[in-house]
Amino acid sequence: MHIVLGISATSDEVTAALVDVELPRLGPVDDRVIPMQTGSPSEVAAAVATSIGVMRLRAARADLLLTGAAVVLESPHLREPVESALRDGHIGDVIVVDAVDVDPSLEPAVAVALWADHDAGDAITGPIPVVLPEPVDASSRETRRGFAVVGAGVAAAVLAGSF
Repeated sequence: MHIVLGISATSDEVTAALVDVELPRLGPVDDRVIPMQTGSPSEVAAAVATSIGVMRLRAARADLLLTGAAVVLESPHLREPVESALRDGHIGDVIVVDAVDVDPSLEPAVAVALWADHDAGDAITGPIPVVLPEPVDASSRETRRGFAVVGAGVAAAVLAGSF
């Protein structure tokens, strides 16, 4: 799988999609839609920055390696607030694209993901890093491992008794 994050930003909603660019016609692997309350440029920009973080976390939890990210904007007046929100959030590896630059036959978030993949050679040199917090308590991991061993033993006993 070759996963790229595509985000479509309009004054009505922000849609983020993880797209397998090898099979884009199947639709997103995972997506998230945030409806806008007021549709103000600052609200849209904040939703874009939040969506990037959430979708990166979802990709990491699903063991998907992101190789690019791009945002397509409905209107040019959204460009400055979105770029400012990305700078303020220290997000420097996302390409911002005008709506005229993407394939109109696809959903905008999917189309911009494809566009980001084609442009990745110029803007992104490697996978987008995702930092996950370390587990707080190692003993809970040991407890879960113990439950798994007990569960496997019970399953083996049930299977052995059924023959």
